Amino acid sequence: MAAVSNKFRDLLQEGLNELNSTAIKPQVKPWINLFLSVSHNIEEAGLSPVIYDTLTGLMTSLIAIELEKVLLKSTFSRLGGLQFDKELRSLIAYLTTVTTWTIRDKFARLSQMATILNLERVTEILDYWGPNSGPLTWRLTPAEVRQVLALRIDFRSEDIKRLRL
Repeated sequence: MAAVSNKFRDLLQEGLNELNSTAIKPQVKPWINLFLSVSHNIEEAGLSPVIYDTLTGLMTSLIAIELEKVLLKSTFSRLGGLQFDKELRSLIAYLTTVTTWTIRDKFARLSQMATILNLERVTEILDYWGPNSGPLTWRLTPAEVRQVLALRIDFRSEDIKRLRL
């Protein structure tokens, strides 16, 4: 039994090494080579606030886009939605402190998704949607609202389909 276990362990290691050399290394190597093409001999003038804020803005946009992709592949309970909302607020608060530009607009879609994930009932979305939205401009389409509602494990798909958005 130990011999079979060792064989499987060796096979797994061999597979991981092959995956690393054929799929991961070719992707990472160009990124590392880009590091060499950038001068790291920088004077203080090269660290201007405009450059820093521009870089932070680009990074913030990327974070928001990638986080949205990951969110749409997840599932949530009511408490999980609450936890995501807390984490998102913390991330936005932190990023707000490291730049002079406003970054909240980059997270508007994610903030609206967090609101949806925090609903107690499917029909509660109607308190926020359409004529009840007040000054809020929804950045999500009706189909996207349904998609986010479907991430909640305790919401029935029939209830989501019945919504008139």
